[in-house]
Amino acid sequence: MKLQFQYDIQKDIENYKKASQSVNNKKPTKMQALYMAEYGESFEDQKLEAFITKYTAGQKLNLSSETERIENAWQPIERGFLKKVESIFGIPSPLDYVRVFLTTDTRCSYSIENGYFFVSVSRPFQNKTIMHELLHFWTWWMFHQEVESGRMTKECHNDVKESLTELLNIEFQDLLDGARDDGYPQHKEMRAMAGKVWIETRDIKQTFEALAKLCPIDKQDSPL
Repeated sequence: MKLQFQYDIQKDIENYKKASQSVNNKKPTKMQALYMAEYGESFEDQKLEAFITKYTAGQKLNLSSETERIENAWQPIERGFLKKVESIFGIPSPLDYVRVFLTTDTRCSYSIENGYFFVSVSRPFQNKTIMHELLHFWTWWMFHQEVESGRMTKECHNDVKESLTELLNIEFQDLLDGARDDGYPQHKEMRAMAGKVWIETRDIKQTFEALAKLCPIDKQDSPL
């Protein structure tokens, strides 16, 4: 699998709209707040295009250069990351490539179904974001049957996949360049369990199952 990096303002617009509906953090990002102060609370394509164009011009952001910079920073660690993540999950990527779109927002959405995710030009440690999002991909590829069968709700899967990114702090420290993946405050307990069970078992299935048991009862009930 290879990552393909690019900037597309229409995809940037899409990310703002999706990221403003985040289930993990309802608070607007700094960029979303700047948009809302000028254009209101409705995230509309034309307004977002005007906002992004004005922002990038004002910041003298060269998105082509930023794309090249982020890609060049990722290349040296790509092989090491993929080798390790495939070993942890026991499966290779089912995709030949995943697209990485740059966004001017500081919150990044993704689409596993369509094989792409976003990375922010406005935040440091882009490699951490890339690894974080790819862990979500592998978690879905490995455990999607749990959701699709009704054994696990989407809400529970969200909590578990976010908590599993604790593995970055354990297994990928050599690739993080001093960064840490702290996740969301509401997942603190589950992240601690993820680290504990993983260190004890080195078994991703056991770790996943242990986290699923921590989901609130109402989230474990089958939606069917």
